[in-house]
Amino acid sequence: MAVAPVALVRGAIDAATCAAWLAAIDAHPAWQRRDAAIDRAFNVQSSSLRVSAMSALDPAAIAAALLRSEVSALCGRHLGSALMCNVDQCWVRR
Repeated sequence: MAVAPVALVRGAIDAATCAAWLAAIDAHPAWQRRDAAIDRAFNVQSSSLRVSAMSALDPAAIAAALLRSEVSALCGRHLGSALMCNVDQCWVRR
């Protein structure tokens, strides 16, 4: 059985940006009411929240930041040059 490649790319996003993103994620009210499952964008079983439900995060800006880093070349080698992202299926997991 073939194993899918995994890569850890440290420093792709600067620490200040990561800290700001984490603060925005932690501030979302879904994390405080996990058991209620009020928000359809929150999945109780996986403790995950859709990125599109977080107005404080801009998925296009996140993708652009990643593609300005060495992640772009890595993804290009494995996935090709025509990368696409379905924002409705992007999740924040805690």
